[in-house]
Amino acid sequence: MVIFDRKFGALFWGKLLSTTGVWMHSVVAAIVVFDTTGSTLLVGLITVAQFSPQLLLTMLSGKWADRGNLRAQIVAGRVLSACGSVGLAIWIWWASPSGDALAASVIVSSVVVGVGFVIGGPAMQSIVPSLVRPSELALGVTLNSVPLTAGRIAGPIIGATMYRDGSPALVFLVAGLCHLLFAVAAATLPPTDRRLNGSDDDDSIKAALAYVWRDRKLCIQLVAVAAIGFGAEPSLTLAPGLARDVGLGAEFVGHLSAAFGVGAALALIVVSCWSTLRPSVAGLVGLSVTSISLLGAALTRDPVALLLCFVLGGAGFSSSLAGFTTLIHGRVHDRYRGRVMALWLLGFIGSRPIAAGIVGGLGEIAGVALAFAIVSVVVGGVALAAR
Repeated sequence: MVIFDRKFGALFWGKLLSTTGVWMHSVVAAIVVFDTTGSTLLVGLITVAQFSPQLLLTMLSGKWADRGNLRAQIVAGRVLSACGSVGLAIWIWWASPSGDALAASVIVSSVVVGVGFVIGGPAMQSIVPSLVRPSELALGVTLNSVPLTAGRIAGPIIGATMYRDGSPALVFLVAGLCHLLFAVAAATLPPTDRRLNGSDDDDSIKAALAYVWRDRKLCIQLVAVAAIGFGAEPSLTLAPGLARDVGLGAEFVGHLSAAFGVGAALALIVVSCWSTLRPSVAGLVGLSVTSISLLGAALTRDPVALLLCFVLGGAGFSSSLAGFTTLIHGRVHDRYRGRVMALWLLGFIGSRPIAAGIVGGLGEIAGVALAFAIVSVVVGGVALAAR
């Protein structure tokens, strides 16, 4: 199987470790800051610190991916993220900070982890076609999204368990080691030197944006990826309010998150094994299922029905992401791949702070049910446009 191939396997398993490390760091960082300060504002700043670099540096990183060595870029990004987590672990052990000093240390380390992620992000997405045969592209792209889902499930569980049974410094150290192991694995990948021999304009960000704007289908596919990220945000931001509305507590929030993860994992298995399923079908059906699941969450307050809606939401999320990402890889010219995948990251991950603010604001102003309904309409509208 392709995940045991020497080249693609190094990316797959290394990315799984690194993504798990990112979520371990994020969850325990939030727990530590809230336990020591009691401030939800400072907890929110952790997400801003870790994901804001996506908005500032992703396109520049994509340009680097189109001009240089993808392997070196991936390794550099993982090493920098490791420095953020390991450095925080050493600082906690050595200085034993508390209160606002500890919170500031966590936020600074999260910035470093986020910058490391954005440096290697476009390269990790762009390198996939060079690691698989053309006939395996759809499978490779689908499998490349598995670590995002698996790490999102495993990272919080492992991190919270280690925090409960040990010290936060140990969690951050292990998270950093996960990044370092990926850096070692990435060092074995082909060098894939992609420096261009064309005109000076060919490797500019402006040229890539013009290229996407001229290609209507590619433009809509990237908008669909942004809609996928936007549609997944309520499963995180609105879950506590949803649990409150049905009279259940934090434990039900965990059940909702697990249901979303189970649905995502099941859909990935189906998409990976169904070799005749076209990426366009997987993308459109997945986006439509996401819209339906959000509408269902808006209309019902039965706990079992809500769990089912979140399972469907997870399935729609992973199916649509795999489908549209495969379409983008199959359509984009290789010389623009790094910058286009940077736009992919901006839509899917870099927009998370903005999406969280919009979805959270809708929930606060209009109520959780209406917020789910509004997001459902937006995602459904993009699904119709993507046809």
